[in-house]
Amino acid sequence: MNTNKTTAAAVKALHQKVQGALKSSLQYARQAGEKLAKVSAVKTSYDFVKWVTKEVGISESTAYCYIRVFKHWHEVKDAENYVAALKALRKTRKPKEVPPAPVLSAWEQSVAKKMIQYRIRGRLDDVILFLESYGVTDPKPLAA
Repeated sequence: MNTNKTTAAAVKALHQKVQGALKSSLQYARQAGEKLAKVSAVKTSYDFVKWVTKEVGISESTAYCYIRVFKHWHEVKDAENYVAALKALRKTRKPKEVPPAPVLSAWEQSVAKKMIQYRIRGRLDDVILFLESYGVTDPKPLAA
Protein backbone atom coordinates (compact mmCIF):
# COMPACT_ATOMS: atom_id res chain seq x y z
CA MET A 1 0.00 0.00 0.00
CA ASN A 2 2.67 2.43 1.02
CA THR A 3 4.67 1.64 -2.15
CA ASN A 4 1.70 2.51 -4.36
CA LYS A 5 1.22 5.88 -2.66
CA THR A 6 4.94 6.64 -2.87
CA THR A 7 5.05 5.66 -6.55
CA ALA A 8 1.91 7.67 -7.28
CA ALA A 9 3.37 10.73 -5.56
CA ALA A 10 6.66 10.33 -7.47
CA VAL A 11 4.89 9.96 -10.82
CA LYS A 12 2.68 12.95 -10.03
CA ALA A 13 5.74 15.08 -9.20
CA LEU A 14 7.51 13.96 -12.38
CA HIS A 15 4.39 14.69 -14.44
CA GLN A 16 4.29 18.23 -13.04
CA LYS A 17 7.94 18.68 -14.01
CA VAL A 18 7.15 17.49 -17.56
CA GLN A 19 4.27 19.97 -17.76
CA GLY A 20 6.54 22.75 -16.53
CA ALA A 21 9.21 21.82 -19.08
CA LEU A 22 6.63 21.84 -21.87
CA LYS A 23 5.39 25.27 -20.84
CA SER A 24 8.92 26.65 -20.66
CA SER A 25 9.61 25.25 -24.15
CA LEU A 26 7.34 27.98 -25.51
CA GLN A 27 9.33 30.67 -23.72
CA TYR A 28 12.61 29.22 -24.97
CA ALA A 29 11.26 29.10 -28.53
CA ARG A 30 10.23 32.77 -28.30
CA GLN A 31 13.65 33.80 -26.97
CA ALA A 32 15.44 31.82 -29.69
CA GLY A 33 13.09 33.31 -32.30
CA GLU A 34 13.87 36.83 -31.14
CA LYS A 35 17.60 36.28 -31.49
CA LEU A 36 17.20 34.53 -34.84
CA ALA A 37 14.98 37.33 -36.16
CA LYS A 38 17.70 39.87 -35.36
CA VAL A 39 20.31 37.84 -37.24
CA SER A 40 17.91 37.18 -40.12
CA ALA A 41 17.33 40.92 -40.52
CA VAL A 42 21.00 41.61 -41.27
CA LYS A 43 21.92 38.54 -43.35
CA THR A 44 20.76 37.47 -46.77
CA SER A 45 18.45 34.46 -46.79
CA TYR A 46 21.23 32.24 -48.13
CA ASP A 47 23.75 33.41 -45.51
CA PHE A 48 21.18 33.09 -42.73
CA VAL A 49 20.36 29.49 -43.62
CA LYS A 50 24.05 28.63 -43.94
CA TRP A 51 24.75 30.23 -40.55
CA VAL A 52 21.81 28.51 -38.83
CA THR A 53 22.71 25.05 -40.06
CA LYS A 54 26.48 25.34 -39.61
CA GLU A 55 26.93 27.54 -36.55
CA VAL A 56 23.72 26.99 -34.60
CA GLY A 57 23.26 23.36 -35.60
CA ILE A 58 19.50 23.45 -36.19
CA SER A 59 17.51 23.05 -39.36
CA GLU A 60 16.25 25.96 -41.40
CA SER A 61 12.64 24.97 -40.72
CA THR A 62 13.20 24.90 -36.95
CA ALA A 63 14.78 28.35 -37.09
CA TYR A 64 11.83 29.77 -39.03
CA CYS A 65 9.39 28.11 -36.61
CA TYR A 66 11.13 29.87 -33.70
CA ILE A 67 10.93 33.16 -35.58
CA ARG A 68 7.21 32.62 -36.24
CA VAL A 69 6.60 32.03 -32.53
CA PHE A 70 8.44 35.26 -31.74
CA LYS A 71 6.68 37.32 -34.41
CA HIS A 72 3.23 35.98 -33.50
CA TRP A 73 3.77 35.93 -29.75
CA HIS A 74 0.54 37.84 -29.10
CA GLU A 75 -1.37 34.96 -30.75
CA VAL A 76 0.40 32.04 -29.04
CA LYS A 77 1.50 33.29 -25.63
CA ASP A 78 -1.32 31.34 -23.94
CA ALA A 79 -0.59 28.05 -25.73
CA GLU A 80 0.24 25.07 -23.55
CA ASN A 81 3.63 24.52 -25.17
CA TYR A 82 5.77 25.08 -28.26
CA VAL A 83 4.11 22.33 -30.31
CA ALA A 84 0.62 23.62 -29.48
CA ALA A 85 1.72 27.11 -30.50
CA LEU A 86 2.91 25.86 -33.90
CA LYS A 87 -0.37 24.02 -34.43
CA ALA A 88 -2.30 27.18 -33.59
CA LEU A 89 -0.20 29.20 -36.04
CA ARG A 90 -0.81 26.63 -38.80
CA LYS A 91 -4.55 26.98 -38.35
CA THR A 92 -4.41 30.77 -38.66
CA ARG A 93 -2.15 30.77 -41.73
CA LYS A 94 -3.89 32.10 -44.80
CA PRO A 95 -3.52 29.98 -47.94
CA LYS A 96 -1.58 31.57 -50.75
CA GLU A 97 -3.73 32.91 -53.53
CA VAL A 98 -3.13 31.24 -56.86
CA PRO A 99 -3.41 33.68 -59.75
CA PRO A 100 -5.86 32.66 -62.47
CA ALA A 101 -4.37 31.01 -65.53
CA PRO A 102 -3.96 33.43 -68.41
CA VAL A 103 -6.39 33.15 -71.31
CA LEU A 104 -4.46 32.60 -74.52
CA SER A 105 -5.59 33.70 -77.94
CA ALA A 106 -5.63 31.24 -80.84
CA TRP A 107 -2.33 32.76 -82.04
CA GLU A 108 -0.70 32.30 -78.62
CA GLN A 109 -2.02 28.73 -78.32
CA SER A 110 -0.64 27.90 -81.76
CA VAL A 111 2.79 29.30 -80.88
CA ALA A 112 2.79 27.47 -77.53
CA LYS A 113 1.98 24.15 -79.22
CA LYS A 114 4.82 24.64 -81.72
CA MET A 115 7.20 25.52 -78.91
CA ILE A 116 6.37 22.21 -77.26
CA GLN A 117 6.47 20.28 -80.54
CA TYR A 118 9.90 21.61 -81.53
CA ARG A 119 11.20 21.79 -77.94
CA ILE A 120 11.75 25.53 -78.09
CA ARG A 121 12.72 26.86 -74.69
CA GLY A 122 11.87 30.33 -73.50
CA ARG A 123 8.95 32.46 -72.52
CA LEU A 124 5.92 32.44 -74.76
CA ASP A 125 5.72 36.23 -74.92
CA ASP A 126 9.39 36.47 -75.98
CA VAL A 127 8.86 33.97 -78.80
CA ILE A 128 5.75 35.84 -79.96
CA LEU A 129 7.68 39.12 -79.99
CA PHE A 130 10.41 37.44 -82.02
CA LEU A 131 7.92 36.07 -84.55
CA GLU A 132 6.10 39.40 -84.80
CA SER A 133 9.39 41.21 -85.38
CA TYR A 134 9.73 39.11 -88.56
CA GLY A 135 6.15 39.83 -89.61
CA VAL A 136 4.68 36.48 -88.54
CA THR A 137 1.35 37.36 -86.93
CA ASP A 138 -0.93 34.69 -88.36
CA PRO A 139 -1.18 31.19 -86.85
CA LYS A 140 -1.87 29.57 -90.26
CA PRO A 141 1.80 29.37 -91.38
CA LEU A 142 2.63 27.68 -88.07
CA ALA A 143 -0.06 25.04 -88.56
CA ALA A 144 1.94 23.20 -91.22
